[in-house]
Amino acid sequence: YIMTALILLSTVTTMNATSYWKNNLTLFEHGVTVCSNNTRAHYNLGIEYWKLAQQKVVSQVNNEYAIKAIEEFNKSLAILPGNFMAMTNLACLYDLTNNLDSSIYYFSKSKKIYSDQPIINKNICAIYVKKANIFASNSAIDSAEANYYFGLKYDSTNIDAWNNLALLYYNRN
Repeated sequence: YIMTALILLSTVTTMNATSYWKNNLTLFEHGVTVCSNNTRAHYNLGIEYWKLAQQKVVSQVNNEYAIKAIEEFNKSLAILPGNFMAMTNLACLYDLTNNLDSSIYYFSKSKKIYSDQPIINKNICAIYVKKANIFASNSAIDSAEANYYFGLKYDSTNIDAWNNLALLYYNRN
């Protein structure tokens, strides 16, 4: 009887544990509940919410999953402030929700860590251009220009940067 009870107990425990493995979302939601001070759990939950945000294109600005993803990436950064990927993903999400100043802030923080990464600089420039187009801001254009030149300092053969800089000058006049 003892063996049967142990097997039954093990079966129930296993069934309970496997319910968390239903999908990545339930797994990471449980992970955050169990280990609330784990940067990786919050980061991975943020990724899952971001995936859902990208699927739900009803309203980019009020997307509940984008907001949840931002919260989880912020929690990840609170635990590990130098988490480059959380910073970069936050910047992308803030762009998605049209919070352009926050997007620039987090891309700039990422750039301080990995200044030689052309994609970060390209994204900063794109946000400044977007900001300039929305708000007719010359200072945003100037910032985009400065960032293009910053990127070209690391890779003077970057055709995209040169083309985007040319378009910036063309559209400025």
